[in-house]
Amino acid sequence: MNLLVFYFFLWTNQVLTARICTRLTAQPTSLFSSESGGSEQKLCQGINYFKEGSDPPLLADSEYPEWLWDTLQPKQPVDEESADVNNKAYWRRLRKIKLRQANETRKKKK
Repeated sequence: MNLLVFYFFLWTNQVLTARICTRLTAQPTSLFSSESGGSEQKLCQGINYFKEGSDPPLLADSEYPEWLWDTLQPKQPVDEESADVNNKAYWRRLRKIKLRQANETRKKKK
């Protein structure tokens, strides 16, 4: 069974929430069969939380924007040697690391 995950981004109450929709393929049971008799779902079930309307249809991978697939990539860790000292993110990360080290030493003293 192949499980393909699609992220649909919906604006709700000015908050961007990611909804996960799955497409199950190669399922032998008739529970997952579509109206046309195929074994692949045509609608993203459960994504529509309004009383009216229907669930959005699943599209081919080529019909989705390219930035959607980039959101699945994890962030690259900041390397301390190659980081710019004048960068604000560098100093935030350094402060966070120092706080964690200080908290660990306090725990060991108790």
